[in-house]
Amino acid sequence: MELWDKYLALSPWRYRRCRCWSDLKGKNWMALLMGHPEFAEVCDWSRLDENDWFFLLDERPHFARHCPKEVFDYWRKRGYAWKART
Repeated sequence: MELWDKYLALSPWRYRRCRCWSDLKGKNWMALLMGHPEFAEVCDWSRLDENDWFFLLDERPHFARHCPKEVFDYWRKRGYAWKART
């Protein structure tokens, strides 16, 4: 399943046919959302860990509203100044 994020990134119009959503890991979601934020509507946010969130928010800070409060606060305490979750 490691290649689904790459396949979808190259062929985003095929996402409705994809049956792989439950197989994607956090790093797959992070990589996919960086290039194609429109996949947020089908994202399983619970699969992202602290590191996935760090890289995703660095590239796409508008996803902070989906980030669990404890993860968001963890990175904010370490000096990262993403906008507050709304």
